Amino acid sequence: MRAYAGICERGYNPSQPDKPNQDAIVMAEDAAVTPAYDDAEAAAAAAASAAAATAALAAAASDSSDPGAFAAASAKAADAAVGRRGPIDAVVLAVFDGHGEDGHLVSGYFREHIAAAVLGSRRMQEWVPVADNIPPPPPPPPPPVPTAAAPGGAAAATTALVDPASEPGYRPKTGVKPPVGPPRLRRNVLGALREGLAACERAVLADPLVDCSLSGCTGCVAVICGADVFVANVGDSRAVLLRHAPVPASIAGAAASIAGASPSGASAGAAQRAGAGGGFIPHTVTVDHKPTMASETRRILLKGGRVHAIKYDDGGEGPMRVWLRNDDVPGLAMSRSLCDSVGKKAGVSSEPDLYVYTLTPADAYLLLASDGLWEFTSSGDAAAVVARAGAEAAAAAAEAAAASEGLGAAPAGLHLELALEGLVQLAAARWHEREGVVDDTSIVLAEVGSAATATAVL
Repeated sequence: MRAYAGICERGYNPSQPDKPNQDAIVMAEDAAVTPAYDDAEAAAAAAASAAAATAALAAAASDSSDPGAFAAASAKAADAAVGRRGPIDAVVLAVFDGHGEDGHLVSGYFREHIAAAVLGSRRMQEWVPVADNIPPPPPPPPPPVPTAAAPGGAAAATTALVDPASEPGYRPKTGVKPPVGPPRLRRNVLGALREGLAACERAVLADPLVDCSLSGCTGCVAVICGADVFVANVGDSRAVLLRHAPVPASIAGAAASIAGASPSGASAGAAQRAGAGGGFIPHTVTVDHKPTMASETRRILLKGGRVHAIKYDDGGEGPMRVWLRNDDVPGLAMSRSLCDSVGKKAGVSSEPDLYVYTLTPADAYLLLASDGLWEFTSSGDAAAVVARAGAEAAAAAAEAAAASEGLGAAPAGLHLELALEGLVQLAAARWHEREGVVDDTSIVLAEVGSAATATAVL
């Protein structure tokens, strides 16, 4: 993790000028929220974790299919043996999109408490075998064959960077993704995410000052722990990986030369982020929970709910929504949500889908956003905005370095700030053009990499 930044922009609706911003974002590091455990119960949990890690170590020693498993298990067993319960070197990033009369109170509670609930969970001290279920990037394509139309081997045409998940015809049957590799011993972050979301939801539902009957929020929560990314998703907010697009060797070499010749480290980093025009390939991590997804429709119908769209006076139809069998509530356009007690009676679930991914050198950014961005912006369009911001920051870094003869640099995190500004402006313009209103929009953008220290850009 190199750096991260976020923005939570209030929408615009002339008929509701006083409507509060119902979105919320979270950017929290472990040291600020992880409590210390020094009681007898914690000691017993540490002993149990040590025993489990020792057993896993023995299993890894007899398994030759994963060469790195034994080394990883050895380190974890040593850690568990001393019962260490200090900071976990993890970052929690999240977006929550509230709806209903008290939606801002629901999302606000998750904003204030989810990081502590996850990082402070004793599940984080457990070690369990977990496999990735997000595939790594494919190998780079072979170099292009020189043609008359493309002298010097340059590609005659470029292939559009399209994420199939953002295409109109994309119809997943379920949000569950199968494993794509062998399991590795890791912290039980998925268990902490599931329990943390459930604990926060219980607390909000029990709060007499918050009416959750027709109010709730979506939630997309990511925990980056070393090279591992864990994501829990409830609803239709979304997480997207932005990967470096393959570029011809000649262009990549030129970019490396530019970075190496830069008089400051900041300029070099900006030049690398610009990617020499290579751009980014988006890969959608999560699956939106919509009532039209086969597994979601089945659950709703079995629980006694129904799914249908509102028909307007002009003959048009709105999105499919979830309703009680004999009443026209709650009318949710997503099939999973946090809180929404009436929706639960219609089959709306708060159970998160969980995703695991091991970062590679090809990964550049992790982008989390509410549907204020995704409603009218494809992942490819978002990737283009981020790439353009990197190029603008690189130009600014080069200009600052030249003006100060190598002693100055562009502001740290400028590429993130420019990217967030560009994404919010694009989302607002498209909402205004299509609907005449602008939805609340929350975005968190994390630059992922091998650097040990994360820098927050607020």
